[in-house]
Amino acid sequence: TDPQFTFTETGWSIDDVKITEDVAVNVVHDPNVAIVPKDFRLWQNFPNPFNPATRISYDLALGSQVSLKIYNSLGQLVKTLVDSYESAGSYHIQWGGVDNGGNILPAGIYFVKLQAGGFSFVRKMALVK
Repeated sequence: TDPQFTFTETGWSIDDVKITEDVAVNVVHDPNVAIVPKDFRLWQNFPNPFNPATRISYDLALGSQVSLKIYNSLGQLVKTLVDSYESAGSYHIQWGGVDNGGNILPAGIYFVKLQAGGFSFVRKMALVK
């Protein structure tokens, strides 16, 4: 079933909150069809560089199977943030610089990769200590 969205003084909220090992993820999604993004897009994370956490935002023009993963500078997968079907809309997730095992990652360059709807996007991020 689709989650229920409500509008608050601070914006849209959702009654179904995704939980990862390190952070609660609030999905921001306006159910008004007129506001659905025209394109698939991965925005630059903010802040960048970051410590201890950064916000990663992306747009889906159509409902799609979504994969959002973090890789280190050697190309090794360190964290899977999203691996599920999501409806068209705008989303954001906060990543706290930890790997899939909950271990705090060292300072360095990391890459976030979004795959959705046949599209693939990569952005570079810098974790500083």
